[in-house]
Amino acid sequence: MEKFIIIKDTIKKVRKYNLTGRNMEFKLKPVPKGAEPVSWIREGVNQVISKATDNLDPTDYVGFTFCSKEFSRGEGWIRFRPASQINYEDVWNVISNIYL
Repeated sequence: MEKFIIIKDTIKKVRKYNLTGRNMEFKLKPVPKGAEPVSWIREGVNQVISKATDNLDPTDYVGFTFCSKEFSRGEGWIRFRPASQINYEDVWNVISNIYL
């Protein structure tokens, strides 16, 4: 079961640079009663990473920007890097740092 909802998923060709860009906006579903909240959210974040990097070549570049009304420190981001270098720990650290 996916723990997130895709709000918007757009793909755009950038002819000038011969690139294809993707912008995926998502929202985590509410934590169900009886579920352990942190584990549930961590799995949701992991699912988002998998969805965002699905069907990419390891050398394709990926960047993430995270924002929410719940984040006390504004938005956070991960700079563009090869898809092969995207990992859960980096994403979780960014979210953890802006949520607190």
